Amino acid sequence: MEQKEFTSEEKEKIAEDIKEQFLRIVLNDARGMASLDKQAATEAIHAIYEKLYPEYGKPPVEFALSPRKARERAMEIADDPNEVVFSGYGNVGDIGWVSNYVYKRAIGEMNEELFDDFEKLIKANVFDMIQFDERIIMVPYPIFLKYDDQYRLHCEDGAAIGWEDGSMFYADHGVKIPEKYFKEIITAKMIDEEDNAEVRRVALKRMGFDNYVKEAEFEEVARDEWGVLYRRERENDVPLAFVSVLNSSPEEEGVSEEGLVARMNPEDFRPSELFRPGYYKRYSIRCHHESETPLEALAASVGLTSEEYAQVEIET
Repeated sequence: MEQKEFTSEEKEKIAEDIKEQFLRIVLNDARGMASLDKQAATEAIHAIYEKLYPEYGKPPVEFALSPRKARERAMEIADDPNEVVFSGYGNVGDIGWVSNYVYKRAIGEMNEELFDDFEKLIKANVFDMIQFDERIIMVPYPIFLKYDDQYRLHCEDGAAIGWEDGSMFYADHGVKIPEKYFKEIITAKMIDEEDNAEVRRVALKRMGFDNYVKEAEFEEVARDEWGVLYRRERENDVPLAFVSVLNSSPEEEGVSEEGLVARMNPEDFRPSELFRPGYYKRYSIRCHHESETPLEALAASVGLTSEEYAQVEIET
Protein backbone atom coordinates (compact mmCIF):
# COMPACT_ATOMS: atom_id res chain seq x y z
CA MET A 1 0.00 0.00 0.00
CA GLU A 2 1.42 3.35 -1.05
CA GLN A 3 2.17 5.70 1.83
CA LYS A 4 0.24 8.96 1.83
CA GLU A 5 2.21 12.14 1.32
CA PHE A 6 1.24 14.93 3.70
CA THR A 7 1.46 18.59 2.87
CA SER A 8 3.18 21.00 5.25
CA GLU A 9 -0.20 22.37 6.26
CA GLU A 10 -1.51 18.86 7.03
CA LYS A 11 1.56 18.03 9.10
CA GLU A 12 1.18 21.26 11.03
CA LYS A 13 -2.45 20.46 11.80
CA ILE A 14 -1.57 16.91 12.91
CA ALA A 15 1.21 18.26 15.13
CA GLU A 16 -1.12 20.81 16.71
CA ASP A 17 -3.79 18.17 17.40
CA ILE A 18 -1.26 15.86 19.04
CA LYS A 19 0.16 18.70 21.10
CA GLU A 20 -3.30 19.53 22.41
CA GLN A 21 -3.99 15.86 23.08
CA PHE A 22 -0.95 15.47 25.31
CA LEU A 23 -1.42 18.84 26.96
CA ARG A 24 -4.85 17.66 28.06
CA ILE A 25 -3.23 14.65 29.71
CA VAL A 26 -0.83 16.86 31.68
CA LEU A 27 -3.34 19.58 32.56
CA ASN A 28 -6.49 17.48 32.94
CA ASP A 29 -8.69 18.47 35.88
CA ALA A 30 -9.55 14.81 36.59
CA ARG A 31 -6.87 14.09 39.17
CA GLY A 32 -5.76 11.67 41.82
CA MET A 33 -6.09 7.92 42.07
CA ALA A 34 -9.57 7.98 40.51
CA SER A 35 -8.07 9.21 37.24
CA LEU A 36 -5.53 6.38 37.01
CA ASP A 37 -6.72 3.50 34.82
CA LYS A 38 -5.15 0.70 36.86
CA GLN A 39 -5.99 -2.08 34.44
CA ALA A 40 -4.70 -0.24 31.37
CA ALA A 41 -1.57 0.85 33.26
CA THR A 42 -0.86 -2.68 34.43
CA GLU A 43 -1.36 -4.14 30.95
CA ALA A 44 0.90 -1.50 29.41
CA ILE A 45 3.79 -1.94 31.85
CA HIS A 46 3.52 -5.74 31.57
CA ALA A 47 3.72 -5.44 27.79
CA ILE A 48 6.83 -3.26 28.17
CA TYR A 49 8.42 -5.75 30.55
CA GLU A 50 7.60 -8.62 28.19
CA LYS A 51 9.55 -6.89 25.42
CA LEU A 52 12.42 -5.46 27.47
CA TYR A 53 12.74 -7.78 30.47
CA PRO A 54 11.10 -11.12 29.63
CA GLU A 55 13.09 -12.83 32.41
CA TYR A 56 10.99 -11.00 35.04
CA GLY A 57 7.61 -12.06 33.71
CA LYS A 58 4.74 -9.86 34.86
CA PRO A 59 5.68 -8.26 38.19
CA PRO A 60 2.87 -7.35 40.61
CA VAL A 61 1.81 -3.71 40.35
CA GLU A 62 0.97 -1.64 43.41
CA PHE A 63 -0.52 1.86 43.49
CA ALA A 64 0.50 4.63 45.89
CA LEU A 65 -1.32 7.92 46.49
CA SER A 66 1.76 10.08 45.98
CA PRO A 67 5.50 9.99 45.29
CA ARG A 68 6.05 10.20 49.05
CA LYS A 69 3.87 7.16 49.70
CA ALA A 70 5.53 5.29 46.85
CA ARG A 71 8.95 5.93 48.33
CA GLU A 72 7.81 4.84 51.79
CA ARG A 73 6.44 1.59 50.35
CA ALA A 74 9.60 1.05 48.30
CA MET A 75 11.76 1.47 51.40
CA GLU A 76 9.83 -1.41 52.98
CA ILE A 77 10.60 -3.63 49.98
CA ALA A 78 14.16 -2.69 49.08
CA ASP A 79 17.12 -4.55 50.49
CA ASP A 80 19.25 -1.49 49.85
CA PRO A 81 17.83 2.06 50.30
CA ASN A 82 19.98 3.16 47.35
CA GLU A 83 17.75 1.00 45.14
CA VAL A 84 14.78 3.29 45.84
CA VAL A 85 14.80 5.63 42.86
CA PHE A 86 11.98 6.72 40.60
CA SER A 87 12.10 5.22 37.15
CA GLY A 88 13.92 6.95 34.33
CA TYR A 89 11.03 6.02 32.04
CA GLY A 90 7.39 5.06 32.36
CA ASN A 91 6.40 8.42 33.81
CA VAL A 92 5.14 11.86 32.84
CA GLY A 93 8.61 12.74 31.57
CA ASP A 94 8.01 10.39 28.62
CA ILE A 95 5.35 12.68 27.18
CA GLY A 96 7.91 14.62 25.14
CA TRP A 97 9.35 11.75 23.13
CA VAL A 98 6.12 9.74 23.03
CA SER A 99 4.22 12.69 21.56
CA ASN A 100 6.91 12.97 18.92
CA TYR A 101 6.56 9.27 18.17
CA VAL A 102 2.78 9.60 17.88
CA TYR A 103 3.29 12.43 15.42
CA LYS A 104 5.76 10.44 13.33
CA ARG A 105 3.43 7.44 13.38
CA ALA A 106 0.57 9.64 12.21
CA ILE A 107 2.54 10.80 9.17
CA GLY A 108 3.84 7.32 8.42
CA GLU A 109 7.47 7.74 9.43
CA MET A 110 7.52 5.32 12.40
CA ASN A 111 5.57 2.37 13.75
CA GLU A 112 6.98 0.62 16.81
CA GLU A 113 4.88 -1.65 19.03
CA LEU A 114 7.03 -0.97 22.11
CA PHE A 115 6.45 2.78 21.75
CA ASP A 116 2.72 2.09 21.41
CA ASP A 117 2.88 0.49 24.88
CA PHE A 118 4.48 3.63 26.31
CA GLU A 119 1.69 5.69 24.75
CA LYS A 120 -0.88 3.46 26.48
CA LEU A 121 0.95 3.91 29.78
CA ILE A 122 0.79 7.68 29.47
CA LYS A 123 -2.87 7.64 28.51
CA ALA A 124 -3.62 5.50 31.57
CA ASN A 125 -2.63 8.60 33.60
CA VAL A 126 0.51 7.24 35.26
CA PHE A 127 2.46 10.15 36.71
CA ASP A 128 5.50 8.27 37.99
CA MET A 129 6.66 4.88 39.23
CA ILE A 130 9.34 2.98 41.11
CA GLN A 131 10.45 -0.26 39.49
CA PHE A 132 12.04 -3.30 41.01
CA ASP A 133 12.80 -6.50 39.15
CA GLU A 134 9.83 -8.21 40.75
CA ARG A 135 7.51 -5.36 41.75
CA ILE A 136 6.27 -2.02 40.41
CA ILE A 137 4.79 0.89 42.37
CA MET A 138 2.80 3.43 40.36
CA VAL A 139 1.77 6.97 41.29
CA PRO A 140 -1.27 8.83 39.88
CA TYR A 141 -1.40 12.45 38.81
CA PRO A 142 -1.68 15.06 41.58
CA ILE A 143 -5.08 16.35 42.66
CA PHE A 144 -4.11 19.91 41.81
CA LEU A 145 -1.59 21.54 39.55
CA LYS A 146 -1.05 25.29 39.32
CA TYR A 147 0.97 26.97 36.63
CA ASP A 148 1.69 30.30 35.02
CA ASP A 149 0.74 31.45 31.54
CA GLN A 150 3.72 29.57 30.13
CA TYR A 151 2.61 26.27 31.76
CA ARG A 152 5.44 26.33 34.30
CA LEU A 153 4.64 25.07 37.80
CA HIS A 154 3.89 28.22 39.75
CA CYS A 155 1.92 29.57 42.67
CA GLU A 156 2.63 32.80 44.53
CA ASP A 157 0.82 32.00 47.77
CA GLY A 158 0.91 28.23 48.25
CA ALA A 159 1.81 24.85 46.83
CA ALA A 160 1.89 24.45 43.06
CA ILE A 161 1.30 20.70 43.02
CA GLY A 162 -0.22 18.29 45.55
CA TRP A 163 -1.50 14.76 46.06
CA GLU A 164 -4.35 13.14 47.97
CA ASP A 165 -2.22 12.29 51.00
CA GLY A 166 -1.40 15.95 51.58
CA SER A 167 2.14 15.90 50.19
CA MET A 168 2.89 18.88 47.99
CA PHE A 169 5.63 20.91 46.36
CA TYR A 170 6.13 24.63 45.92
CA ALA A 171 7.37 26.30 42.75
CA ASP A 172 8.01 29.72 41.30
CA HIS A 173 7.81 29.89 37.51
CA GLY A 174 9.12 26.35 37.13
CA VAL A 175 11.72 26.46 39.92
CA LYS A 176 11.07 24.01 42.78
CA ILE A 177 11.26 25.93 46.06
CA PRO A 178 11.57 24.58 49.63
CA GLU A 179 8.41 25.03 51.68
CA LYS A 180 10.10 27.31 54.22
CA TYR A 181 10.30 30.14 51.67
CA PHE A 182 6.50 30.15 51.54
CA LYS A 183 5.63 29.32 55.14
CA GLU A 184 8.23 31.39 57.01
CA ILE A 185 9.30 35.01 56.94
CA ILE A 186 12.30 35.08 54.65
CA THR A 187 15.41 36.53 56.24
CA ALA A 188 18.76 37.59 54.88
CA LYS A 189 20.36 34.75 56.86
CA MET A 190 18.18 32.18 55.04
CA ILE A 191 19.24 33.59 51.68
CA ASP A 192 22.92 33.71 52.65
CA GLU A 193 22.82 30.05 53.66
CA GLU A 194 20.98 28.89 50.51
CA ASP A 195 23.36 27.00 48.20
CA ASN A 196 21.06 26.66 45.19
CA ALA A 197 21.44 29.73 42.98
CA GLU A 198 17.96 29.47 41.43
CA VAL A 199 16.28 29.04 44.82
CA ARG A 200 18.34 31.91 46.20
CA ARG A 201 17.21 34.10 43.30
CA VAL A 202 13.54 33.31 43.98
CA ALA A 203 13.93 33.81 47.74
CA LEU A 204 15.62 37.15 47.08
CA LYS A 205 12.75 38.16 44.80
CA ARG A 206 10.16 37.18 47.40
CA MET A 207 11.95 39.03 50.17
CA GLY A 208 12.69 42.03 48.01
CA PHE A 209 16.19 42.99 46.93
CA ASP A 210 16.22 46.30 48.81
CA ASN A 211 14.95 44.60 51.99
CA TYR A 212 17.68 42.00 51.72
CA VAL A 213 20.48 44.50 51.24
CA LYS A 214 19.22 46.55 54.19
CA GLU A 215 18.71 43.62 56.57
CA ALA A 216 21.99 41.94 55.62
CA GLU A 217 23.78 45.28 56.04
CA PHE A 218 25.47 45.16 52.68
CA GLU A 219 27.03 48.28 51.27
CA GLU A 220 27.35 49.15 47.62
CA VAL A 221 31.03 49.11 46.70
CA ALA A 222 30.95 49.81 42.98
CA ARG A 223 28.78 49.64 39.92
CA ASP A 224 29.52 49.47 36.20
CA GLU A 225 27.93 48.15 33.02
CA TRP A 226 28.42 44.60 34.35
CA GLY A 227 26.38 44.99 37.53
CA VAL A 228 26.56 46.22 41.12
CA LEU A 229 29.10 44.99 43.68
CA TYR A 230 28.03 44.72 47.32
CA ARG A 231 30.12 43.86 50.38
CA ARG A 232 29.42 43.21 54.05
CA GLU A 233 31.97 43.09 56.84
CA ARG A 234 31.80 40.12 59.24
CA GLU A 235 33.29 39.81 62.70
CA ASN A 236 36.13 37.27 62.90
CA ASP A 237 35.65 36.32 59.28
CA VAL A 238 36.41 37.59 55.79
CA PRO A 239 33.87 39.97 54.26
CA LEU A 240 30.94 38.56 52.27
CA ALA A 241 30.49 39.95 48.76
CA PHE A 242 28.22 39.45 45.78
CA VAL A 243 27.50 40.98 42.40
CA SER A 244 23.94 41.75 41.32
CA VAL A 245 23.63 41.26 37.56
CA LEU A 246 20.85 41.24 35.01
CA ASN A 247 21.67 38.68 32.35
CA SER A 248 22.41 40.42 29.08
CA SER A 249 20.17 38.31 26.87
CA PRO A 250 16.92 36.39 27.31
CA GLU A 251 17.28 32.80 28.52
CA GLU A 252 15.46 29.96 26.81
CA GLU A 253 14.34 27.41 29.37
CA GLY A 254 12.43 24.18 29.00
CA VAL A 255 10.68 23.50 25.73
CA SER A 256 10.81 26.13 23.00
CA GLU A 257 7.88 27.58 21.11
CA GLU A 258 8.26 25.04 18.31
CA GLY A 259 6.05 22.85 20.51
CA LEU A 260 6.54 19.65 22.35
CA VAL A 261 6.02 17.53 19.22
CA ALA A 262 8.99 19.21 17.56
CA ARG A 263 11.50 17.77 20.03
CA MET A 264 12.71 14.17 20.05
CA ASN A 265 14.95 14.11 23.13
CA PRO A 266 12.90 13.25 26.25
CA GLU A 267 15.50 14.99 28.40
CA ASP A 268 14.44 18.30 26.80
CA PHE A 269 10.89 17.97 28.05
CA ARG A 270 9.54 18.95 31.44
CA PRO A 271 5.76 18.74 31.83
CA SER A 272 5.66 21.78 34.09
CA GLU A 273 7.73 23.88 31.71
CA LEU A 274 5.96 23.81 28.35
CA PHE A 275 6.72 26.64 25.93
CA ARG A 276 8.96 28.71 28.17
CA PRO A 277 9.98 31.89 26.34
CA GLY A 278 13.21 33.78 26.72
CA TYR A 279 13.24 36.25 29.57
CA TYR A 280 15.66 38.26 31.68
CA LYS A 281 16.62 37.33 35.23
CA ARG A 282 18.39 39.17 38.02
CA TYR A 283 21.05 37.05 39.69
CA SER A 284 23.11 37.56 42.82
CA ILE A 285 26.49 35.93 42.29
CA ARG A 286 28.74 35.40 45.26
CA CYS A 287 32.25 36.61 44.58
CA HIS A 288 35.68 37.11 46.14
CA HIS A 289 35.62 39.74 48.85
CA GLU A 290 38.70 41.52 47.51
CA SER A 291 37.11 42.32 44.14
CA GLU A 292 36.89 46.05 43.50
CA THR A 293 34.48 46.18 40.56
CA PRO A 294 31.62 44.01 39.28
CA LEU A 295 33.64 43.15 36.17
CA GLU A 296 36.62 42.06 38.26
CA ALA A 297 34.37 39.97 40.49
CA LEU A 298 32.65 38.22 37.57
CA ALA A 299 35.97 37.54 35.86
CA ALA A 300 37.52 36.10 39.02
CA SER A 301 34.53 33.77 39.50
CA VAL A 302 35.53 31.92 36.30
CA GLY A 303 39.30 32.27 36.70
CA LEU A 304 39.83 35.07 34.19
CA THR A 305 41.22 38.58 34.29
CA SER A 306 38.88 41.50 33.69
CA GLU A 307 40.28 41.96 30.19
CA GLU A 308 39.89 38.27 29.33
CA TYR A 309 36.32 38.15 30.65
CA ALA A 310 35.27 41.27 28.76
CA GLN A 311 36.74 39.89 25.54
CA VAL A 312 34.95 36.55 25.96
CA GLU A 313 31.64 38.36 26.51
CA ILE A 314 32.19 40.47 23.39
CA GLU A 315 32.99 37.40 21.28
CA THR A 316 29.94 35.47 22.52
